[in-house]
Amino acid sequence: TEEQEIVRSTFARLFAEESTPERVRGAEPLGFDSKLHDKLLGAGVPGLRVPEALGGGGGTLLDLLLVAEQAGRCLASVPLLEEVLALALLARLPGADAREWLQCGLAGKRLIVLDLAAARDPRACDVIAVKVCHDVHRLVSCLAGEPRLLGDSKPEHSSSIKFD
Repeated sequence: TEEQEIVRSTFARLFAEESTPERVRGAEPLGFDSKLHDKLLGAGVPGLRVPEALGGGGGTLLDLLLVAEQAGRCLASVPLLEEVLALALLARLPGADAREWLQCGLAGKRLIVLDLAAARDPRACDVIAVKVCHDVHRLVSCLAGEPRLLGDSKPEHSSSIKFD
């Protein structure tokens, strides 16, 4: 559609300008370009799959695919999919703690990303780690039933949130 072409071309231009080979090489030690991430945050990309009612963009899976395709073309040094999916997961969880974490992620106060490599057995998916830039926050999730936030973890004070 015309709207999808606008999304594609907008992000093709953004990544071409902000994820140059020099910037990608400069981000190699950590694999993270904070200036690029700030641009994506300003464009609402981290909250793309979060419902509008919760402060996100309410975008479709196709919207995410179009953005991710352009990020891949330029080897963008940001955890784009991992962050979008982590915030989408937090948006599905009930409770004030999940909302607080979600709002921190949407506002850019925390960089929250899924680290699926932390799961020992992806079929069982006992552990989904959520990394926060330079700190590690872990989400522990069981696939049986709906995930639920446990404890009184706060994003500004805690090193972990647990789901069961």
